[in-house]
Amino acid sequence: MKVAETKLPGWFLQSFSRPLTVDEKKEWLGLWRRASNAEKARMEKLQGWEASEWLHWFSSGNEFWRMNGLSFDSPSGVMGINLTHDDEPFPMGAVEWAASQCGAEVQGIERIT
Repeated sequence: MKVAETKLPGWFLQSFSRPLTVDEKKEWLGLWRRASNAEKARMEKLQGWEASEWLHWFSSGNEFWRMNGLSFDSPSGVMGINLTHDDEPFPMGAVEWAASQCGAEVQGIERIT
């Protein structure tokens, strides 16, 4: 287990999918590439996230976006995550998945220029 994984709560770690072997990943990817867009989305949701893949999105090696800060309004229960990104649209799957595992959901994305 990596250091970053030991800092996450156990209930959250349990929500990750088991790591696939190289052959299992190749087989899954082959099926995914031949699938329709709707089927791809369904396959991705069923497969879930492996811990190492999800953690990549929050590491310094992530090239799509960087997390700049968090805010939380206790009375309303609204949490803000500030991301800086270069690409449009940027991949929000890791953030949306984390929110869903915590019993929350992404209500919207606000672009600040």
